[in-house]
Amino acid sequence: MKKEMECKIVQDLLPSYIEKLTSSESNDFIERHLKTCDKCKNTLECMSKNIKPNGKIDVKSDIKYFKKFKFKIGKWKFISLILIVLVIVGICKMYYNYSLCNEISEKNKRTLSEYQNADNFKYSFFITSQTGGSEAIHLYKNGIRVEKIKNENGIFETTRWYNDNTKEYIELYHNLNGRNIAVINSDEHSDSNYIMNNFGVDGISWLGNNWVLKNVSIEKIDGKSYFVTQETITGTRVKAYFDTETGLMRRVVHKSEDGHMMAMEIRDLEKGVVTDEEVQRPDLQGFEIMDHL
Repeated sequence: MKKEMECKIVQDLLPSYIEKLTSSESNDFIERHLKTCDKCKNTLECMSKNIKPNGKIDVKSDIKYFKKFKFKIGKWKFISLILIVLVIVGICKMYYNYSLCNEISEKNKRTLSEYQNADNFKYSFFITSQTGGSEAIHLYKNGIRVEKIKNENGIFETTRWYNDNTKEYIELYHNLNGRNIAVINSDEHSDSNYIMNNFGVDGISWLGNNWVLKNVSIEKIDGKSYFVTQETITGTRVKAYFDTETGLMRRVVHKSEDGHMMAMEIRDLEKGVVTDEEVQRPDLQGFEIMDHL
């Protein structure tokens, strides 16, 4: 019974003994007991691993180790917290970007549908580069499509006219090497796919291009907000501006690795403004008639 009582007292005192907080009398009592009690001696060894050769307990190195270990645990907790925050921020950014892309795409589809189902609309776009610029004007009314291209001096260079109903196609070249040339229903251009892809018979459908819907942000230009996307495609940096109200692409800038830049800007996007005179069949007087160039 006395032995058990001593064991309990010693085991209660061991933590303070290891940290050298016990009195000399208590130390003598503990050390005498440890010499005769393997159980308490094992307990001490579990609590303190480093023992001097003379049998005295040395816990300084253990304390330093545990402090260092505690510091390491705290450092890894901090790093883990930072990583978790970064992951959450990344997920939120991806979700925000996805939401904006989805918003642009949905608005884009609705607006394009309105224009593609309309029987009267007009739009023009300006193309500028380091070598100059040009303007393309597109008109559509009652199945007749017209494209007029001006050079940087504002002079018409090319006019394309197409009748959806009769499939008649006329392409006019103004002052081409000093000659006015009219190409009518050429084999090269009569294919409907050519008309669709090169003449813009689909009207403003290309404004719905959303292949650059990535890395979306919102910017204000001249007081108007735009969705802005940036992407690098085969070495060319593409920056596109989408109307926040309609979702249509209003401006796109291409900048290549060699510094060459081209910009396209959409203007005059309107419905119900095209007149019959603007889409009437071109007057071919003064033009050389050819079936190909």
